[in-house]
Amino acid sequence: MRIISCISIFLFCVTGRLIAQDNQKDWSFYSREKRLEWNNSHPYLLASGLREFYQAHLSYNYGEGDLHKVFETSQFSTVKFSSQSQKAIGNWAFNGSFDYEKNLKSVRDYLLQSDNEDQNPYRLADTHSGPWSGGRVDFSLAVLSPSYFRAARSFVRIEYTVGSSNRNNEPRPLYRHNRIYVQLGQLIALKDWLDVGMAGFYRQTKEENLIGSYATQDLVLYQLRGLGTFSKNTFRSFQRNQEYDTYGLHLFSRIKRKNYKGFIDISVAQGDFTARNAIVNPVNSGELNLVKSNITIGSRIMFNEKAEWQSDLKIDYGKTEGIDPVFKAINYESETHSIAFSNLLLMKDRNHQLGADLYYSNEERSDLAGNDRVKYQFLETEATYLFYIGKIFTQGLYLKPMLGYRKSIEASLSTSAFDLAREILIREQDFFKTDYFKGALEMEWKKPFGKQTLLINARLTRHQNPDTAYSYFNLRTGLVF
Repeated sequence: MRIISCISIFLFCVTGRLIAQDNQKDWSFYSREKRLEWNNSHPYLLASGLREFYQAHLSYNYGEGDLHKVFETSQFSTVKFSSQSQKAIGNWAFNGSFDYEKNLKSVRDYLLQSDNEDQNPYRLADTHSGPWSGGRVDFSLAVLSPSYFRAARSFVRIEYTVGSSNRNNEPRPLYRHNRIYVQLGQLIALKDWLDVGMAGFYRQTKEENLIGSYATQDLVLYQLRGLGTFSKNTFRSFQRNQEYDTYGLHLFSRIKRKNYKGFIDISVAQGDFTARNAIVNPVNSGELNLVKSNITIGSRIMFNEKAEWQSDLKIDYGKTEGIDPVFKAINYESETHSIAFSNLLLMKDRNHQLGADLYYSNEERSDLAGNDRVKYQFLETEATYLFYIGKIFTQGLYLKPMLGYRKSIEASLSTSAFDLAREILIREQDFFKTDYFKGALEMEWKKPFGKQTLLINARLTRHQNPDTAYSYFNLRTGLVF
C-alpha cells in the first residue's frame, strides 16, 4: 500500500472554505482532494458543517518500471472520469461520487485475477505475462439525517463497484468483479462540543474467473494455496468463483471546540473468503477466516488566523487463517501490523504548507505444510512543501515537491518451495529487501470564471534505487462549482 493512500490529515477541511473560493491563501490541494474522501469514509463528520460543491475531473495516468511488488503492474495506462458533490437539501446532508476508469493497458506477471492482496494465498497463476484491458465503475453516497429527539442523527453510506478485465494473449483469462458496501450508524450529541456514536457495516466482494474459454490450446494452470503449496494441472478451460464477506462495527467520538477539532474512530471486523472451482458440482478450492481492527485519531488545531496544524494517526491490525482444500486443515497463517502518522502545517499568511508523513509495516506469513515463512518490515517517510509561486497568464500557479525514502528493516525468507511458487517468493523478497528514494513534483494552475474554477494539474513521481526504478505520471483537468 502506498503511503499516499494512508494520508488522512485533511479530514477536518470539511469545516473550511468553499473549495472553489477564489482566494490564493485559502487554496489547497489537500482540502480539495481529501474533503470528500473523509466525509465518505466517516459520514458523521458531515455534522461538523456542510459546504456545497460539485467538481468533475478527467485524468490520464501512466506508470512504468521494475521497482514494484511481484503481482503489481510493470506498466499501466488509464483514463478516468471522476465527479463528486456535496449538498444540503433542507436539513439533510448528502455527499456522493461517481467514477469511471478505463484500463487501456496493464502488464503484470503471473496473476490471472484482479485480487492481489498479500494476505490471500489462493491465487490463479501461470508463467506468462501480457497486457490486460478493461473498465470499472464506482459509485458512493453518504446521507446524514436532520436532528431528532434534539440530540440524535442517523447516517448511511453505500458504495458499489463493478468491473471486468481480460488479457489478450493465451490463455486469454477474463475476470468480472463487483463489490457492495453498506454502513448504518447513529450519532448522539452529549454536549454542544461532544458527540458519540456507533455504526455497523457489511462488505461483499464477488469475482468470477474464466480462463481458457476463448483459448486455442490447453492451458497449464497453477492454483496457489499458500507460500509454497500449489497444484499444477492442465485444463481445456477453467472457471473459479470467489467471494469475500466482511461484517464490522465502528465506535467513534467527535470533539469540536473553538480552536480544536478532533475525533477517534475504533473499528473491528470479521470476515471469510471462499473459492469454488467450476459451476456444475463446484469444488472447494480454498477458505479464509479474517479478523481486522483499526484505530484512527484525527485532530485539527488552529493556533491563530495565520497557522493551523492537522495530524492523523492510524493503527491497523489483521490476522488471516487459510483452510487448505486438500489437507482439510489450517495450512496458512498471516499477521500484519501497520502505523501511519501524518502531519500538516498550514501557514495561511504566506500561502505555504509543510507536510510530514511516516508509515511502518510489519508482516509475517507462514505455510505450515511446506514449512515456508516470510517476514517483512519496512519504514516509509515523506516530506512535502506546497507554495504559491505567482501568477501565470494572470492566474495562480502552485508547486508541491515531495521527497521520501523507504527503508527495509527486515526481509527474511525460509522456504523449500520449488517451481513457480519459489520464483514468486524470491521476487517478492527481492522487492521487500530493497531501499529506495521517492521524489515527486506536482503543479496546479487554476482559472476562476464566475462561480466556477478551471483546474489543470500535473504530477510526476519516481521511485529509484541504484538498480531499478518506477515512474508515475498523472495529468488531470477539471471544473469546480
